[in-house]
Amino acid sequence: MLATPQPHGDAVLEEAILVAARLGILKPHNHVVAVQRVHEDFCVKIVSVDALGAGIKRTTLVELQQATSTVPVVTSE
Repeated sequence: MLATPQPHGDAVLEEAILVAARLGILKPHNHVVAVQRVHEDFCVKIVSVDALGAGIKRTTLVELQQATSTVPVVTSE
């Protein structure tokens, strides 16, 4: 999906997810990788589709930390 530059590109990404879901390309909890140009740089976004398959799943910082945390290794010196 091509779009004109906008200050907040998530609206275009959200619309692309809705279109893909309607076409049966995406399902709930799928992941989407998007390449977006921000000024002169490129940005890669990886988002999850929400449980309804209707948009981007919004994740809090705490949820991200819990999902990626590992058990710390404790060593004694």
